[in-house]
Amino acid sequence: MSRQIAWLVLMFIVVALALPVAPARAGTQRWSAWMYDSEHGQLLLLTEPMHGNAQSLQLPLPAGFNAYSRNVAISHDWHYIAYDVENTAAGTKALLVYNRDTNQLVLTFPIPGNQLSLDFGASEDIFNEAGTSIAFAYSINQQGWEIKALNLANPSGVPTLRHDTPAVKTLGIGADFLLPVIRLYQANQVNFSMIRLATEGAPTYDNYVWDVTSGEVRKSDLFPTLDLDRYRPTGELIFGASDPRFASCGEACSPFWVFNALHVRVPGSPAFPFYTTPQLSLYHPIFIQNGERILVGGSAGNGQTRWLVVERSGGLVSFLPDGIDVDSVIGTQDGFLFMPAVVNPSGSPQLYEVSTRQGINPGQLVWTGTQGTQVHLVQTPSNQQGTGPFAPWAQLAAPSVLGPTVAPVNPGTLAVGRQAVINTTQGDKLRLRSGPGTSFAIITMLDKGTLVTLLEGPRSADGLTWWRVRTPGGVEGWVIEGINDSGTYIQTLVPA
Repeated sequence: MSRQIAWLVLMFIVVALALPVAPARAGTQRWSAWMYDSEHGQLLLLTEPMHGNAQSLQLPLPAGFNAYSRNVAISHDWHYIAYDVENTAAGTKALLVYNRDTNQLVLTFPIPGNQLSLDFGASEDIFNEAGTSIAFAYSINQQGWEIKALNLANPSGVPTLRHDTPAVKTLGIGADFLLPVIRLYQANQVNFSMIRLATEGAPTYDNYVWDVTSGEVRKSDLFPTLDLDRYRPTGELIFGASDPRFASCGEACSPFWVFNALHVRVPGSPAFPFYTTPQLSLYHPIFIQNGERILVGGSAGNGQTRWLVVERSGGLVSFLPDGIDVDSVIGTQDGFLFMPAVVNPSGSPQLYEVSTRQGINPGQLVWTGTQGTQVHLVQTPSNQQGTGPFAPWAQLAAPSVLGPTVAPVNPGTLAVGRQAVINTTQGDKLRLRSGPGTSFAIITMLDKGTLVTLLEGPRSADGLTWWRVRTPGGVEGWVIEGINDSGTYIQTLVPA
């Protein structure tokens, strides 16, 4: 009888492990992680109790499309997954929404162009609180734009905001080469920022709120920049800012704008600075350790990057140990998870857990992926659930209004968001590869004079500098910036 009971218990455990894992809840597990291999359209789910054995989910690739884009968004309850796919030859794109419970696509929405808001901002916040509707935007051949708030259960009668809607024209929002990026869909209101395409970007952006029910559109200052983090349990926002009231490292850190301060916006109050440094340009701040601390990257110039942990009180806890290569990162109850960049096709993606409650450390390896794949963290909305009481924020200066500014123009510089021209000699063509390295597969060959948009980079591999680019036809891949040919340096990627 005891053997039968033991066998039934074992079978129950096996069946339980095979079932989909529900979202983490406070007290049940310390962390969970979604990871994405965008080359193969594979999502991986790993939770602390799974001990490194990640579940895999293959996202469908409908007929007529041959590639996945980099970003995915997962609803708050993990039921829906939004992502986009491309036909690289035709330059067409579609937004897809996949139901994880029913294992089927519930939405296939063709995009009239190749610019979609998910390419610039993908998180659970593009879904409403109930996870029943999704907000997304796209450009219309770069001469206009639309935002849609689509009910996934009833996609008929979709509320739509366009560049030529009277409420939009009243506010003076333009149309050409603009794309709304969805920031937050909450209480029937869609918060969005307007970015200008084919530029080097800007430190701050105009943002607006669209009431889906009434159709009202109004100006907002809630999301001043794309690179920020929102702590969902409290609604607090943190972001880097160029604050002239503090010392800055200027062009020594960056040829463009320098974020010398971290600002916080508490709901109902204007933003104010709580941390500053004259040695670094700060970027990608995120809440860690159940909202108690902040992890932020810092550029010191000359390709040098440091990661530092900061208190709400404005104090520097410590820098992460030298040599840690942080490519993607999410906060957890006790610290954070991060993945290093994988640029070598013979390398394997890895996931590390850092518990900042035990001091600042290099972290513990908790997962190793398939050799040669490129995987990054996407999100885990339920990791951090602390609501305080927290240490009070330091306020280093009075609140300030951060308005949109124009980045200094430096035509001779390659930068993400800008355009460049392929430059080869003697009739040669430039190889467009699937990854940053000479061992990656060749996607196509680019002719001299081809105009491309810079999407990511620079990356160093095999003694060369690489940039991820998009061609006019929508094909994306990696090319080299230049090469030494018999003692003569040829710059194969020239600023447009």
